[in-house]
Amino acid sequence: GDMGNIIASAEEIANIDFYDRMATFEGPNSILGKAFVIHAAPDDLLSQPSGNSGDRIACGVIESKQSTSVLAPQ
Repeated sequence: GDMGNIIASAEEIANIDFYDRMATFEGPNSILGKAFVIHAAPDDLLSQPSGNSGDRIACGVIESKQSTSVLAPQ
């Protein structure tokens, strides 16, 4: 689903706080392991699948800090 449009500054910096009552970190609505994509332009809220929102400029996967492990040097 969409998280809405975000606006970056002239310096290309965007800070967002996002709250969703349905998203959780466990159970059937868990967002862990899900990907997110940031597009270059605003979503037109009409076109599918990406709202005519331009090039993909960033992406990532939502992970838990608790599940991150660091291997000790051997």
